[in-house]
Amino acid sequence: MDRSLMELRTQVNLMGSSEQPLYSLSVGDVARHSAVVCSETTTIREAAKVVSTGRSAALFIVDRDGRAIGAVTDRDFAKKVVAEGVAADQPVTQIMTAPVVSVESSDLVFQALVKMLAAIFNTC
Repeated sequence: MDRSLMELRTQVNLMGSSEQPLYSLSVGDVARHSAVVCSETTTIREAAKVVSTGRSAALFIVDRDGRAIGAVTDRDFAKKVVAEGVAADQPVTQIMTAPVVSVESSDLVFQALVKMLAAIFNTC
């Protein structure tokens, strides 16, 4: 956690004389790129191609209304496709992790962290 905080501080230039605390920054202030998304009808093979471009470590699966319903990472491909043999022509929904915790760009970083931690602890 300490290393992630240091990376975040470096990315958003929080070090120096005008440091802004995390509780006053919005997610939009620190987000560098838009989320990479695909539809729920995207195949595992197509999703793997998107993730392999290196633009994002995670791919979010969205429903018809554009709401995130799940996510896949390279770990999901390794565990579920390679190790378990799920066919690459199946929909990506077969291997996605769901549900996802989502936040708005206007949410404070601190609130987003609390929301994600709460979701992690609720699954334990």
